[in-house]
Amino acid sequence: MKLITKIKALAKSNRMFSVIFRIVLITFEFLLKVFVTLFEPLKNIALLLSGAFIALAYLHYSGYLNSIKDKIIPAQPTIVSYSCDDSSTSLGDLEYSMRVVVNVRNIGGSGNVVVEADGYQGTGRWTKSEMFHMNHQQTSKITLIFDEVSLFGGDARCSARTFAYSK
Repeated sequence: MKLITKIKALAKSNRMFSVIFRIVLITFEFLLKVFVTLFEPLKNIALLLSGAFIALAYLHYSGYLNSIKDKIIPAQPTIVSYSCDDSSTSLGDLEYSMRVVVNVRNIGGSGNVVVEADGYQGTGRWTKSEMFHMNHQQTSKITLIFDEVSLFGGDARCSARTFAYSK
């Protein structure tokens, strides 16, 4: 009798293991189906992101990305300082001139920058400008010389301004 009870207990326990194992397998199969249905869109998104990354890398290393960025982010020059003096004067040749020194810093993207300076003496006013290329965060020193001023014309004064130039 003891043997029959042991066999019945084993059968019942095997049936219980069988049911538990079936539940685990059904749950695992369900999770796999969910993963496959979610993976298809993720696979497409991964392909799109990989393609976009490769395209950006090509544009960056070929130099096209910088030219596109320069069109989007123009130069933004600011005057750090400017001064005018007559140190460019040569008294041996009796040539008097005024020198305007402008320090410009570009806080925008790379691009062409124009520096304009006005020279004043008495009622006379003269304007000179210079255009040059500046990179991002570059500082440049520009010197403009006004030969129009005279030695006996009075005190010479100056002013300066700058702006980005684009076609």
